[in-house]
Amino acid sequence: MKPEKRANNYLSITRSKAKMFEFNIPESEHLETDVNFIDLLDLTIAIIGDYTSNYDFTSRNANTSEFLFSAKYFDALINIRNLEIAEESHDYLTLLGAVAYYLSDNIGSSKVLINYLNTTINLNASNLENIIFNIINKSYINPKLFKGNNFEENLVEFSLSYNVFLSSGENSRELLNGTDKLMRIFYRFGSGRELLFADIINALIKKYIVISAWTSLPKYSNLTKEKWEHYLKRPNAIKEFWPSQVLLGEKDVFRGKSAVIQMPTSAGKTKSAELIIRSAFIKGQTNLAVIVAPFRALCHEIHNDFYQQFSEDLDIEITLVSDVMQFDLNIENLEKKYVLILTPEKLDFILKHQIELSKAIGLIIYDEGHLFDDESRGVKYELLLASLKRNLPNRCQTILISAVMPNSYDIGSWLIGENFAQVEAKEMSPTQRNIAFTNWEGEKAILQFANPSNIDSSEFYVPKVFERQKLKLKPRERSERFYPRKGEPSEIAMTLGCKLVQSGPVAIFTARKDSATKCAREIIEAFERGFSVNPPSEFMDEKVIYEFSNYLSKILGHSTIPAKAASYGILMHNGSIPEGVRSCVEYALQNQKAKFVICTSTLSQGVNLPIRYLIITTTHPGRDEIKIRDFHNLMGRAGRAGKYTEGNIIFADNTIYDTKKKNDWYWNKAKNLLSTSMSENCQSRILEYFKSNSSAEELMKDTSNKINTTNSVKDYLISALEDVEDLNRASIFATELAENTLAFYQANNIERNQLKNYFQEITKEIFMKIPDSEMRKSFSKVTLALDESLLLYDILSQKIHLLKTTQSFEEFVDFMWPIIYRFTNLPEVDNEILKNVFIKWVSGETYSDIFDFLDESSVRIKSNRNLTIDHVIDLCEDKYGYESSMVVGSCIELIQSIDSNNNLTSQVEEIKLFQKKIKYGLKSKKSILVYEIGFNDRYLAQQIAHELKGIIRNKRVLKRIIRLRPEPVKLIVNEYPDYYRYILSNITG
Repeated sequence: MKPEKRANNYLSITRSKAKMFEFNIPESEHLETDVNFIDLLDLTIAIIGDYTSNYDFTSRNANTSEFLFSAKYFDALINIRNLEIAEESHDYLTLLGAVAYYLSDNIGSSKVLINYLNTTINLNASNLENIIFNIINKSYINPKLFKGNNFEENLVEFSLSYNVFLSSGENSRELLNGTDKLMRIFYRFGSGRELLFADIINALIKKYIVISAWTSLPKYSNLTKEKWEHYLKRPNAIKEFWPSQVLLGEKDVFRGKSAVIQMPTSAGKTKSAELIIRSAFIKGQTNLAVIVAPFRALCHEIHNDFYQQFSEDLDIEITLVSDVMQFDLNIENLEKKYVLILTPEKLDFILKHQIELSKAIGLIIYDEGHLFDDESRGVKYELLLASLKRNLPNRCQTILISAVMPNSYDIGSWLIGENFAQVEAKEMSPTQRNIAFTNWEGEKAILQFANPSNIDSSEFYVPKVFERQKLKLKPRERSERFYPRKGEPSEIAMTLGCKLVQSGPVAIFTARKDSATKCAREIIEAFERGFSVNPPSEFMDEKVIYEFSNYLSKILGHSTIPAKAASYGILMHNGSIPEGVRSCVEYALQNQKAKFVICTSTLSQGVNLPIRYLIITTTHPGRDEIKIRDFHNLMGRAGRAGKYTEGNIIFADNTIYDTKKKNDWYWNKAKNLLSTSMSENCQSRILEYFKSNSSAEELMKDTSNKINTTNSVKDYLISALEDVEDLNRASIFATELAENTLAFYQANNIERNQLKNYFQEITKEIFMKIPDSEMRKSFSKVTLALDESLLLYDILSQKIHLLKTTQSFEEFVDFMWPIIYRFTNLPEVDNEILKNVFIKWVSGETYSDIFDFLDESSVRIKSNRNLTIDHVIDLCEDKYGYESSMVVGSCIELIQSIDSNNNLTSQVEEIKLFQKKIKYGLKSKKSILVYEIGFNDRYLAQQIAHELKGIIRNKRVLKRIIRLRPEPVKLIVNEYPDYYRYILSNITG
């Protein structure tokens, strides 16, 4: 029984009606229709009854499209507010929707609908409805529910069998027999509804037994059930496999097979990684697993998830390795099991200092592993993987995960070799996603929802979503002002966001940080001028708004855009927002305390937030078009599985849709972005060196990229050749490294010869400039380009005698500042002013105070623009906190080389501390330790450090002190957003 064209049209109209309520369109402005919205009820119930009565889960995709049709219908129907149905019928439709989603493999959406229901429901079906509820919810059935029931004996027998299977994986045969018995009884004596529910229970049990973790983990890992029992009995253990995890199992990934995996966001990637690690540890494959994630925020998220999931595994240490370029990894012994979570750059740095560690790695997972063509990091990432290919033991399981990677087979063949699994799970999104375009040709804007099978046609539309409003004028203003305006996607996006936020969390995607600020600034001004749309703060807890407003005012200044926006319930998440604030925003969104965020590409960088509406202002991040795979990563943030049954991606720029008939260029660009088949292959950044560009602009960019590529290759080769004495041996090694790169794999024969010659010429230059192998060891740990490293070495050699008498903070600043100024790419501002800002930063002064200093000094940054708090954060965090700390790290390595007699050991230790002071913008060791245990805000870290008395030598001691006396810290963090209370609770237990 398949839905025909007329039924699909009815479904579209029903969904359109539900969307009008969801988008808070006044009922007086709803579209009139002759359709009776319950006309599809007979068909959708019949679909469920027909396919569950003969359910066969062993056949792949067992009628999932038909079940999904029914699920979408029930989901829409229960959201039509003026539909005259009894509460019992509403619960009935909700339950059927949950069943249909579950059987269509949208398990997360099924859980969403189940959570709408009370734990005990009554649909007059002999409590079969509660059996269905508990099967989907993976909760125990209370046999007392059936007391006095006509079928009590059989229902109790079934429930006990189910409970045994849920708790231990035993009794599957008895459970199936009990299911068959229920079907026979209710087919003979039951009502129509009871018969339907008995069929549903039959299908649910058949599916659950197959995908249950009790069945799947032993089957797919080749480990006995007893090996998994200690884990599966925990409340937070996985209960059943999602489709993507079944596919991983079928491809032998849980048995230790290496793989390249395409898996969409929210498809169970983190849980899959956890199971791969558990399987490797249980079978004794390794005691050291490494997760490499490209972004610090993603590392934090993985760590937080794993910290909770492995909290009962006392023999497993989950370690988030800091991104300070120091060897601060503490692995006491490999008798214990370790999971290291770190960025590629930090792993590269660690292996430079301890290459033998690579031999201990038995499992390595590259998350978001498509960085090879990244402009800033691609070359080093590729060389890291090329080097690891050579150094990782043969037994090491290698997993590379990306949401979209069309040439995944080529990447796997290069990285792993012949024996790997190619896992194509990119279409297994656990949540449906709607694509809508703003259509604003008349007075009021319309949202056109695209047909997923044909983007050129609309599946349905929502009318009269918003219109422009006339704003109040200020004294002496004469020209009329309106908000939003046609052709202004940032204004349209913010208006849409404010209209939708009461129905679920909203993220506004902008191309650049300044565009995000513009969005916030313009809506703030519109509200101040009487814009009559409810701000997001209307739908948030006042305490949350106060905490964020107070916090941002304290560290950034009360008049800054982020602080003012927070008072309206609008939060910001981009590279110019301090790390601590970003953590607080992420946590507030994850826990649905916040509902509105303006963000840049930071949202697509792996952090999973429960966003229901993703509103796109532009597809042009700067001069370049956004990559298709990056756009799909971004789209994956909308509609997180288990939170919403669907996500909505809305293009705010009305010109895309409005001009598609006259000029289809923008329309075709949008269509291409939405098609995974148009996604770019993952290409080597190194190989780009040998490609030529024609235009003058491309040539300039090409020259810059070639310089960066060469510097990255030099840096890597210096490290790799540190122990090689002979140039001939070095050339052989360089050739082998070149042959292990993705560039070599993807190159033609001419390019391969060029690549080998290129590596050999760089090797010759290294040996010519640094002929001594001991010197190369020192330079191998320096993060600067070769020529700059040599210049820095000369400078330090000439002034190292001054270091002997350097003791105070001020003296270290005087010693290091000329070097920092010379080797950090600082803005064109007076040296003395920059030095004063540096001192203020390292002394822990707030961004607000630093802004006031620069403003009073009449400083302008970036093309004489007015100074903003964003400029201050970029200067402090990016230039000083990142670049300058790297320069100081290079100084540490070179000073140790120059000081061959170890006369400056104490000074070197002070410089290492000084490097952390620069990294975090904190003056005391105590406040640095506070920052590093999770209180990652400079102002807060100093407050807590001030309350903690005595000398604290390390993080372990610090945590013990806080556990023994948490009250002073609790009083402080209670004035901050929830995130820091969460951090404190993790420490105190």
